[in-house]
Amino acid sequence: DEGCQLDLGALLIAAHARRDLDVDHELARLDALAAGCPDGTLAGVTAHLFDDLGFTGDTDDYGNPRNSLLDVVLDRRRGIPITLAVVLIEVARRRGLDLVGVGLPGHFLVRSAGDPDVFVDPFHRALLDREGCEKLFTTLHGGRARFEPGYLDPVGPRAVIARMLTNLHRSYIARGDRAGGLWAQCLRVL
Repeated sequence: DEGCQLDLGALLIAAHARRDLDVDHELARLDALAAGCPDGTLAGVTAHLFDDLGFTGDTDDYGNPRNSLLDVVLDRRRGIPITLAVVLIEVARRRGLDLVGVGLPGHFLVRSAGDPDVFVDPFHRALLDREGCEKLFTTLHGGRARFEPGYLDPVGPRAVIARMLTNLHRSYIARGDRAGGLWAQCLRVL
């Protein structure tokens, strides 16, 4: 994953959807979000994004492709777990806080790089421990599904971007947009 920038990769996906997107402007928006955060701790960054600015999960139209486009998520302050995680990870990085993505099956979380027992669910705006993550997994998949500790391992930027493209592909296909699904799948393959 060396050389792969999560913020830039996520914004390049959005730029593929809208060729006139100014990626540098969008990166500056992430910079501004971080600059407006008065406290660089995990609690401070999450309070700034979730409480002060109102970033939250889009429970009304979860499957809308716009929830997979980082610039739109920045505009609306609503998204799906993975795009909200990108916002959190990148704002925290700009504040000197190291967070990593966690590809829990069926959901996406953020974990402290320094404390492997501290997780954030940006979609539900919740701080979790390992037990809380297991409960979330059981809620999503039912009591018969077997939880594996490896589900809470960090994933790198390439895996996050690949999963974003998979989500985007599924969103377009579910809406009958074959052209959108095709470009998202082609980028995923690349």
